[in-house]
Amino acid sequence: MVGIRWARNRMTHSRAITVERNYGTVMGQWILGLGSLGTVDAMHWVSSSTVPIAAKLSYDTGRADYQRFLEGNPMVPTIMQAARWVHRSVNELDR
Repeated sequence: MVGIRWARNRMTHSRAITVERNYGTVMGQWILGLGSLGTVDAMHWVSSSTVPIAAKLSYDTGRADYQRFLEGNPMVPTIMQAARWVHRSVNELDR
């Protein structure tokens, strides 16, 4: 969640791009020069080194978590993992 918050702050405050499309090789949708053989279309978290430090933000809290848990990974599974974590946390509070 901390890494996701870091990405969200960069997207909101500095208009940084934190995801990129990985063009896969789905039959009939392969784009020459962009497709990576043996992969599927997916949005991936970009390397934190390509995300500028926002002038409006005086802190960089969460970059290490972003690098550890998100960087280079497909976006949807990591968002789903965070949603499961939130769901479990809420259920534990209800006990």
